[in-house]
Amino acid sequence: LLQNRARFRPPLNSLHELEHIFNYMAPYSKEDFIAFAQAKGLYVLGKDDEDLFVECGVDAFLGYGMYNTFFNHYEAPDESYREKLALLMRLIFRCCPDAVVIANSKDVGCFAQWLPPGYSGTSIITYILAGGWKLPLMKGGLATIIKSGSVENYSIQKKTAITRNEDIYLYNLAVRHSMQRKHLAAKLVSAMQEYAQTIGRSCYLETYDPKNVRVYEHLGFKLMGESQVPNSDLTHYPFLKLPE
Repeated sequence: LLQNRARFRPPLNSLHELEHIFNYMAPYSKEDFIAFAQAKGLYVLGKDDEDLFVECGVDAFLGYGMYNTFFNHYEAPDESYREKLALLMRLIFRCCPDAVVIANSKDVGCFAQWLPPGYSGTSIITYILAGGWKLPLMKGGLATIIKSGSVENYSIQKKTAITRNEDIYLYNLAVRHSMQRKHLAAKLVSAMQEYAQTIGRSCYLETYDPKNVRVYEHLGFKLMGESQVPNSDLTHYPFLKLPE
């Protein structure tokens, strides 16, 4: 019955009808999405793939503006930068056990980390147990915790205001430099968009790089505004893809 409600929801005429969507959503199933992604030939990462996740993330995000802000480092990334970035990638992998991480292949040239409806951030206890206690011991690590925590909290507040946390959240999208311009990321994003469509759910993501705005609009997402992150040089760009 719920899936039928999702399938036969009246079409939306504007983003102002977002409230209407909440009445026609069907439950999200992690197992169903995994099966859906695998049927499309995509690789689903497991616990043993943590190192591949970290390697891909570090390669993709070296010099990325958000991490430059976190590390207060705006020159060529040095070893300290790489170590902190690798630890953050590891924490992101460990702190989101309910996520589904899909990749182009077992080699993980690119990955998309999708979080289920209801996600509203990571508890400090989970963060510490996952290895977050190591960050303050690194050079500039305490400042990184403060800055990244502030940005995370701001992002979750914005997401909650837009979606009530009923969305499927693209938390991380990483493409190795050697794998860029091959349309691999689009395959990972469209897989979830197609699954979300079957249950009447919205997909949500954000970026802090203005160069990514047109990329996500090309993938069918609608820019929901932009705002300056408090006490930061970052601009927050939230995006939403509504079910049709």
